[in-house]
Amino acid sequence: MSPITVLEASVCDLTDDYLANLFNARYFGRGEDYFHRQRVISAAPLIRGDSVGISGSVRGSGGKRYSQNITLLPAQGAAGPSAIFGLCSCPVHSNCKHVVAVILSYRASLRLQRAVSMPVGLSADGRLADWQEQFASCVAPQTWPDSETKTQCLLYLIKRAPQRHRTDYRLDVHSARRLKRGGFGASKYFSLTNLNHGYSQPSWISAADQQIAWLAGGASGTGQGAPLVGDLGTLLLYRLIASGRCFLESPQQPPLYLDEPRSLALNWLYDADQALIQLGPQGISEDWCCLPTRPPFYLIPATGACGPLLTEHSALAVDLLRVMPPCAIDQLPALAGFFQQQYPEAPLPLPPEANVELIVETPQCCLTLRGMPDGDTGGRYPVARLEFIYGTQRCAPGMLSAQYRAQGSAAHTSYRTSHQQAQGLVLVQRQRVQEEQALAQLLQLGLAWLREPGSDPHGEADFYFDAPSRALS
Repeated sequence: MSPITVLEASVCDLTDDYLANLFNARYFGRGEDYFHRQRVISAAPLIRGDSVGISGSVRGSGGKRYSQNITLLPAQGAAGPSAIFGLCSCPVHSNCKHVVAVILSYRASLRLQRAVSMPVGLSADGRLADWQEQFASCVAPQTWPDSETKTQCLLYLIKRAPQRHRTDYRLDVHSARRLKRGGFGASKYFSLTNLNHGYSQPSWISAADQQIAWLAGGASGTGQGAPLVGDLGTLLLYRLIASGRCFLESPQQPPLYLDEPRSLALNWLYDADQALIQLGPQGISEDWCCLPTRPPFYLIPATGACGPLLTEHSALAVDLLRVMPPCAIDQLPALAGFFQQQYPEAPLPLPPEANVELIVETPQCCLTLRGMPDGDTGGRYPVARLEFIYGTQRCAPGMLSAQYRAQGSAAHTSYRTSHQQAQGLVLVQRQRVQEEQALAQLLQLGLAWLREPGSDPHGEADFYFDAPSRALS
C-alpha cells in the first residue's frame, strides 16, 4: 500500500474518542467548534519524501489565516496513530484547536469519498442504490470549488450607507492579487456586468464568483451596488461569507465568517432622570451592525463574525430602536403602552421604572341589561351592552369590529388595551380568539347588533333582542 493510502485509511477510521485522547480536552472541543463552523480553508495530504502527513490552513480569530503541518505516528499493532504532532503558525504553535479542525475536516472529506465510491449497505434495487449514493453525498459538508492557488481573485466589500433612521448595506466588488506572504495587494474596481451578460471572463473567475454575480444581478439588475436586503439579501450574504473573500468596507478588515445564531438582548439603562433602551446580540459586547436581511443578521466589525439575529423584530425596527432618543422617567408608562400596542405578541421588555401592571387572563363575557328610549312608543326596550372582564378591568369589544378585521389584524391571536389609573398604567392582554367565540355564541342566541364595535368612539357595543323568546331561554 502507498503511504497516502495508509494515511487515508488511518485517518478515515479515527473515532472522536480516539482523537480526544491525543489532544488537550479544551483544544479538542474548540477544534470541533471550528470544524463545524467551517473555519477550515484547506486540508490535504502532504508528501515528505517517503512519509506523508496532512497540511492545512484555518481562518482563526480576527480572520487571520494559520497554516498547519501534521504528522501521524503509527502505533505498533494498532489501527490508529500512537501520537499526533501538529505544527501551527498560531501563537500556541503545536497540537492546537486549528490542528484538530484540520484533522476533522480531512477525515470528513475521506469519509465522503468512501461513501460515494463504496457506499455501505446499498440496496440491490438499482434505483434505491442510486438514491443512497446521492443522499450520502448531499449530507456531507459542502465546500466551494474555489482554488486557493489562483493568484488573482475577486474581493467583496460590504459598504455602509447611513440614512436618517437606518443604515443601508450594498455590495462593492474589487479584483486583487493574492500575496505570497498572505493577504491581498492593491485592489481595483471590478464590474459584475461582464459575468452576468456572458462577455469574456477572466480565467481566474471561480464558480463561486459566478453564483454571487448571478444573485447580485437579481438584487440590482446588473450586480453593481446590490443591496443586502430581504430574502435575496440573505442568500447573497451566505454565498459571500462562504467565499472567504468578503469584508466590511475594506480588505484590511477581517473577512466575514458565519457565526452562530444569537438572540437579541434588550435592556433598559437609566441615567439621572432619563431612560434609554440598549440592545445587541446575546453575549456580544463589541460594536455591531444590523444587516437588513430576512431574518436580520448581526455583524461584528472587529472580528468579522456574522450570523442570524433571533428576533421577532424587522431589521428596520432594530435600527430604529438603536437610535431611540432618551425618554424622561415620567414618560415611561406612556412609552411602555406604545411598545405593547405595536408588538402585542412579541413585546419589548417593560421598563422596570414604568409602574405598569400586565394582566394576562382568560376573559369572561359580561352582558349588562338596560333600557333604551323608544321614540315611537314613548316607552323603553331592553338592550344588552357587551364587555369582557379581565381581572379587575372591564374592556369594551372595540377591536372586534369589521373594520379592524378588514385591516388584516385577524392574523393576531391577541392584542392589548391600556387603562390609566391613579397607581399607574394597566395593560390588558386581550385574547382575540376567545372574544370572537363569545361573540359568535351571542349572535347564535338571536341577539343582533344595535351598535357594532367600531361605530362608537369608545368601542362600546350594544345588542337588542331580535328573537326575545329564544335569547331569554
